[in-house]
Amino acid sequence: MERRDLFKGALATGLLRAPRVSGQTAPASEVVIERAVSGRPHKGKVLALVTPHLDDGPFFASGAITKLLDEGYTGVFIRTSNDEKDSYDLTLGETVLANERDAQSFLQVSGLKQIFDLGYLDFYFLAWPGN
Repeated sequence: MERRDLFKGALATGLLRAPRVSGQTAPASEVVIERAVSGRPHKGKVLALVTPHLDDGPFFASGAITKLLDEGYTGVFIRTSNDEKDSYDLTLGETVLANERDAQSFLQVSGLKQIFDLGYLDFYFLAWPGN
C-alpha cells in the first residue's frame, strides 16, 4: 500500500464521520482556499502551536500560523520534546542547546510571542509502558 493511499483513506473516513453543522454541505471534490480576512477579527484570541519537534510547526503550519497572527491572534509555541536526537555531528547536549537557540529564532521570525519547552526526551512518549 502506498502512503498517500493510506492518508486518502484516513482523510475520507474522517470526513464521513465528521459531525454535520447546520447549513454545512457535503465535502466537495474541489480545493477551497480560505483567504485572509481584512482587519483583526480574532484580536484577543490565543493560538497555541503544539508540536513534538521544533521543525513540525514551521514545515507544516507556517501559512496557517501567519494568516491567523495577521488576523489578530496572539500566538504561543509549545514544544514537547527537546529534540536531542536531531543532529548527526553534535553531542546530545550540543544538539539540545542548538535546538533551543533555533526555537528562539523561530519565535522571532514567526511573530509568536512566547515559547514553552516541556523538554521531554525525544520519542519519550513512544517508550511509555503499554505502547
